[in-house]
Amino acid sequence: MLPRNILTAIPLAFFALTSFAHAQTVAPVATGTTTPKTSASTTDEIVEMSVFTVQASDDSGYQATNTTSGSRLKTSLKDTAAAISPFTAEFLSDMGVTSLEEMLTYASNVETDTEDGTNGFNNSSGRFAGTTNARFRIRGITAGASRDYVDSAIPADFYNTERVEVASGPNSILFGMADAGGSVAFSTKRARTTRNSTSITNVYGSWDFERLMLDQNWVLIPRKLAFRLMGLYQNSSTWREWQFADQKRFTPAVMIKPFRNTVVHLNYEAGVFDNSTNVTWNAIDQITGWLAAGRPTTNGVTGGVIPDGMGQYSTTANRYTVFEDDNGIVFNERSALRSARVAGSDALVPPSIMPYDVNLVGPGGQRNQKFESWSAIVEQRAGPVSLEFGYFHNRNDVVANSSNPDGQTALYADPNETVTIGSSTMPNPRVGQFYMESPWIRDTVTNTNDVVRLTAAWELKLGKYWGRHRLAGLVEHSENELVRDYRIQIFANDNNEAISNKATPENTVNLVNHRHYFAEGDYKNYYSGNAQIDVPGFSIGDNYYHTTYVTREKAYTHTKKSINSYMLALQSYWLDNRLVTLFGYRIDDITFRNEDQARITSAADPRVLSGRKVLNEWAPLGTYVVNKYQPGTFTAGGVYHISRRISLFANASSNKSAPRFDRTVLPDGDVPPPTGGRSRDFGVMLDFFGDDRYFVRASHYDTRQFGDAAIVPNGTASNTSTILGGQNLIDIYSELLAAGKITQSQYDHDLVFYNAGMVDVHTKGYEVEFVANPTRNISIRANYSYSDRNRTNIFQEIYAYWDAKTPEWITLAQGDQTLIDSINAKVDNTYTRLQNQIYSQSGPLGSRPHKFTATGRYQFSKGILKGFTIGGGVRYQSAPYVRKLGATAAENEITTGEDLCFFDAFLTYRCRVKWMKSNLMLQLNVRNIGNNDTVTVARYTTDDVSDRVYLNEPRNIRLTATLNF
Repeated sequence: MLPRNILTAIPLAFFALTSFAHAQTVAPVATGTTTPKTSASTTDEIVEMSVFTVQASDDSGYQATNTTSGSRLKTSLKDTAAAISPFTAEFLSDMGVTSLEEMLTYASNVETDTEDGTNGFNNSSGRFAGTTNARFRIRGITAGASRDYVDSAIPADFYNTERVEVASGPNSILFGMADAGGSVAFSTKRARTTRNSTSITNVYGSWDFERLMLDQNWVLIPRKLAFRLMGLYQNSSTWREWQFADQKRFTPAVMIKPFRNTVVHLNYEAGVFDNSTNVTWNAIDQITGWLAAGRPTTNGVTGGVIPDGMGQYSTTANRYTVFEDDNGIVFNERSALRSARVAGSDALVPPSIMPYDVNLVGPGGQRNQKFESWSAIVEQRAGPVSLEFGYFHNRNDVVANSSNPDGQTALYADPNETVTIGSSTMPNPRVGQFYMESPWIRDTVTNTNDVVRLTAAWELKLGKYWGRHRLAGLVEHSENELVRDYRIQIFANDNNEAISNKATPENTVNLVNHRHYFAEGDYKNYYSGNAQIDVPGFSIGDNYYHTTYVTREKAYTHTKKSINSYMLALQSYWLDNRLVTLFGYRIDDITFRNEDQARITSAADPRVLSGRKVLNEWAPLGTYVVNKYQPGTFTAGGVYHISRRISLFANASSNKSAPRFDRTVLPDGDVPPPTGGRSRDFGVMLDFFGDDRYFVRASHYDTRQFGDAAIVPNGTASNTSTILGGQNLIDIYSELLAAGKITQSQYDHDLVFYNAGMVDVHTKGYEVEFVANPTRNISIRANYSYSDRNRTNIFQEIYAYWDAKTPEWITLAQGDQTLIDSINAKVDNTYTRLQNQIYSQSGPLGSRPHKFTATGRYQFSKGILKGFTIGGGVRYQSAPYVRKLGATAAENEITTGEDLCFFDAFLTYRCRVKWMKSNLMLQLNVRNIGNNDTVTVARYTTDDVSDRVYLNEPRNIRLTATLNF
């Protein structure tokens, strides 16, 4: 953390560096409480000529007038049939938004995705390296984010963002390959050739939040050449101990206008983003039974009876455990006793025993990201034709360390009165103490994107009867490479062989379990060890063991994605601009290359000998499985202006999203195909007075996602899913082989492995958005949505496979009734397992049907309060659908959780600082004024105890100071 005097010195130094530049100002900054519209005389004509970009200066208050997200061309929102919701710079400033997650709390029909939409709900996104931005759903379906309409692996931030638009539902014109829920499109700030400007912003807030943003634009040659430099420093803790988000970033940008109708934009960004890996609830209960029994202790099991309030680790499997608080001594805890919960299903520890404001991953849980990007864009106008050529590159390298990847960390007490070291038994100094323990993972991801894009627009005016038409075309080539190595910590000897199970080094018996003891009530220390602490080596017989990380089963991913995209869109204005139509079609010629992997089975392999790999660890082979797809996607929409005040619209669109390469599905045990998306929207737009002061858009939507391999009950690291019938399938083929009914070659050819099941998601409902600027002093923004979401066609591909194969197996087994009975039993067992999964996976899990947000402000323009602005908002989401855990339809009852309601407020003061020749803004933001709903239930056990919870930020106070020159 930088000391505060350095934070103060940085702006002062920046003032000195920019003083000369301000003497060269081309156009002075206008003063006042609102941003004035830019006049024709001061507007950079090259910016105005672009049909591919929208400027923040086009917006007024909370109301945006134009968008490029509907057609890729600058278009009035009134003429756009697609569901586009822009967030203006003034709105984001008023609400004190600094992150994508904060902005989305004000968006229409958006939910945070914490894996609550499936019955897995294990918060994997919070612990792994692939989490770049906050995960969220639009219309109940997974959505994503992009920068300048390019898939970006870099974490989004607002310090270099010009504008943000939320597009709901699939839109093939924006992306052929994207999430079906929609996309949040970030537009990067660019250099400006109109005037010099400087903006310096400091933000201080609750939990030692510090954020410094610098934005300097220099005009080097008026209207010809400009340079802009943006920087960010953030040091951010949160309301939970061991949870943080720190970043340092900078963005230089250049604008060149070499000729009258030519403009070049160059942007670069580099930075680091360090944040915590986390679990968004507290520990699993393994202690309440022990507490209820009176905190008993014991010397061991007598007569095979485990004392009340206690449990026992496996009596057959090794459990090597590092006692971090005892100089890293390693014990084999096989058969050791531990505390236990009150009888019943898994539940979270009551908050009276462990509060939720501690991230149990602890200080060792960190995600470190280093990234860079650059882009070069050339815009050219030639008569009625506008061209934009762009090259975009971004790369993100991520390393994440986290605890307990598969299960959930439990809170225990140690009831053992003695411990054994070697052949000696001695008193246990930790008897009765609380502890947590878990294995640890190290997840590394490198994601690189390169995009070359040519966009063209041609405008044709055919007169009153034949209308005005704009044809947009896009040719794009993109290359994406993703490398992921998901590893877990084990003990291995000097020959790089695992300590217990050499054949499968990632097996549980080889894992390093880190145990951390702590004093009861010392909540800051309630966490599950720290794998970044060195573990001393130790000997067993002739072998000396050390810790290392091994790739989990089939958990190495190396994917190369190459896409050639072609898009045509025709936007037409008919009947004297009263009817606006849009038709777009896109083809994405996609090639996926997924690298094969296998275990290293030779002890003489150079990777084993060098220590880079452990014997029998999974590793890449250098060969690739190639999958090709060529989906065609479409967009068709229209807006009919009945009058200046009333407009009707309808829109239909589709897209595809990338396959999930970390899982396999039937019938071939291969990577699933791309997920499909489709949406239908229609509604009405009302401009009450025909002057844009009061504007309403109300729509009905029907959005669907097809064939998503979302259900992985045994985890993505499993080769095949037992719960989905995978082990039964192996057993059937093994029995047919053993009985001589099939040959070994038939066995090898026909047996498939699958770890995932596919599902469709269907959401329909209503969305209403209201934006108003009744006067110069008042701005209002509100939205309401209702969604009816469900999961359908669950496991259709699994049922189809088993239905087709069962008669074949029975035919092969003819003459062996015992074998036939065994096959039928395994088929029945599989169908029972599938049905139980359907019980637990169907329904609108996690969905909050009703959502409402409203924000408003009033600016005082005269009198004693001149310069002040006061405003606030409310954010409401109705109770989610949640699951009561169980194995049968009755026990897997769907019920509802708790609704959320938050109130926010802000107070702003703007004035002119004459001696500094600058504008000063001071702003106080308070989010969740009432400190409401910080913990709400997300899933119940069968005995109505919390099994998962939603955590929401408590009251958050921030003070912002901005100087604009």
